[in-house]
Amino acid sequence: MKNLSFVIWIFLAILLTACLPGSSSPGDQPASSNDTPLPKEIPTDGQVEIGQSAIVESVDALMLESWPLQVNAVIKGSLPDGCTAIYRVESRLEQNRFTVTIYTQRDREAFCTQALVPFEEVHALNVYGLPAGTYTVDAYGVTTEFVFEKDNAIQNPGGG
Repeated sequence: MKNLSFVIWIFLAILLTACLPGSSSPGDQPASSNDTPLPKEIPTDGQVEIGQSAIVESVDALMLESWPLQVNAVIKGSLPDGCTAIYRVESRLEQNRFTVTIYTQRDREAFCTQALVPFEEVHALNVYGLPAGTYTVDAYGVTTEFVFEKDNAIQNPGGG
């Protein structure tokens, strides 16, 4: 009888262990909410999920009073729950369009409030050396534009 109760306890322990969340192996790549691949330097320890779950509601281009000009993308939106945080914001320029990507992080095993959490993120765009023209900032389909009236570079006073 003693052996039978020991076997039952072992069986229950194995059953409960199999039901625990986060049973993926440490080498698994966390899922992203869209098709953009995650940068290689993002940790994938299995405990923290890195994705792109930010909901963007508005984006503005704020031109700073300086020379050469500096431009910040001011992004406002919501995170899906109380455990999700912004991990990193990146942007890349293709032709005259800055595409902004917001990476989020969340503990896979955390219990969280299921209410949207507002955020405002200011991200400096790399605009030095850009020629005069109209530029678009795109954060998940929400866009704004800014205009450079002249080339955004310090000119050599000696010419050429």
